[in-house]
Order: sequence, then structure tokens, then C-alpha cells
Amino acid sequence: MALQFSPVITARRKVHSDGFSFFNLNERFYGGLVDPILNIDHFRMTERTFPPRPLAGFSAVTCLFGSSEGGFVVRDHLGFQATVEPGGLYALVSGTGMVAEEAPFPGKTVEGMHVTVNLNAKGKRRPPASFSLAPGDVKAWKPNPQLSARVWLGKIAGAESPLKLPEPFTLLELNMLPRMSANPRVLSFSGGLVYVLRGKVRISSGDEVNTLDAMQSIGFQSDDRDLELFIESLEDSHLFFFTGKSCREPLVIHGAFVMNTQAEIADAVERYQAGQMGQLAPYVFP
Repeated sequence: MALQFSPVITARRKVHSDGFSFFNLNERFYGGLVDPILNIDHFRMTERTFPPRPLAGFSAVTCLFGSSEGGFVVRDHLGFQATVEPGGLYALVSGTGMVAEEAPFPGKTVEGMHVTVNLNAKGKRRPPASFSLAPGDVKAWKPNPQLSARVWLGKIAGAESPLKLPEPFTLLELNMLPRMSANPRVLSFSGGLVYVLRGKVRISSGDEVNTLDAMQSIGFQSDDRDLELFIESLEDSHLFFFTGKSCREPLVIHGAFVMNTQAEIADAVERYQAGQMGQLAPYVFP
């Protein structure tokens, strides 16, 4: 058996403001194959994108590139606050609802990867929570000098992230010199994608082979068994691998509320307006 692949999709550049631009990959591009992934933004920012805002029904992970000039301060209404430096990670599980913000260091450009991951119906009823990892706490996998990975979430070989989302999810950042290969695992009933930032790679499963250039991606989905995705670098390459257990449930999105039904959206809006998701004033740098 083999993974089912989407067509090759090129990331779309979008400009939100003078201080925030990003290359976007949305679940709509992949014909349902990448469930539970909702959206991926490869971003550059010099100003906060949003004020503190309400979130519910999904998880989100932001990993900052080690080459990023700056980091940001992250906070939520529950009292969580952390400074995320280049090479660090911030994650949240919004569950029943929370208010959170990310404030970039003044005068610095912050670059990284942000992925939103759907929660299943049970996960949408979880209490909200936030987490962070310092750069030194992100596990590394380096089987040889020509191949390495940062294990932001999940595991590969003997390297496993200390942070877990409610359902299994793997997020790997791979650096591969030419003619190197990796075989990350895709669990049964899972979806995911590969996104190439630099270089050229060959992606295969079974008899199907696809080639990705920089800024291109491909989605995939497994059936009722665990499988492996074969990744081979044709050039010096930098890429991200994402995969998680599919929710396979109805999807209704309203702003930053992600639910299964319109009635649940209405309930989330009502709870936020009633103050049940908390409040948070914008962060002011000293």
C-alpha cells in the first residue's frame, strides 16, 4: 500500500501589512488530504499582526527559525507568558476558548513557520493551555553530517520532542545535502504535507514519485496502516514535514473559531462576548 498524494502546490505569497508578509498553504488546496492541518504560514514580521484575540477549537504551533533576527513575547489570558527566542517554539491548544497574543521584539524581523491544526470534537472541549520550548530544548536528529532534523513535535528514529498536542502530530525541519534520504513515518488514518523552503527533493511512496522545488509542497494521506514517506534530496535542501491524525469531522470556521457545526460557532461567539474566554490587554515592552 502507498500514500495518496495531492498535486504539487506552490505556496502563495500574501501581504497583510507593511510589517507582516507570508507564504501560505491552506487545507483547501489539497482536496481534504492534509486533515488535520488547517493552514500553514511561512512568515516574516516586524510588527504584531493582531491584538490579543479569541481562539477556540484548534491547536497552533509557531517555530522560529534559528536564523531569525528576533523573537517575540507570547501571552494568554490564563497568565502564561514566555519569551520565544530564535530557534524556539510556542504552541497553544485553544480548546473551549482563550485569548492570546504574539508581540515581536521591537525593531527586529521575526521569521518562522506557523501551523494551525484542527482538534477533534473531544479536543474542542478541552481546557485551553499554552506551551513553549527554548531553542536548546528542541530535540535534534543527526544520523550523519549531511543530514539533520529539528524535531519540533513528534519523533524520528531516537529523537522525540518533549511537547505533545492532544492527538499525535509530527513537525520536522530537515536539512539535507545532495543524495541524502529520510523516511519519516505516517501513522494510519493521517494526513500531512511536505513544504520545501530551499533546494529540490524527490518525494515517493509506492510507485508514485513527485519532485518539489523551493516554495512548493505536496499533501498526502494514509489509509488503515502506518506507512513511510521517502524523501530524497537532489540539491542542498531545507524543508518541513508535517503529519497528524485526521479528524474526519465536519469543519466550520468563523474567524479564529474552528468547530464542527454552525451552532457550536454561535455558542463560541456568545461565550466570548459574555467574557467566558477571558480578557487580555496588549503587551507593552519595557
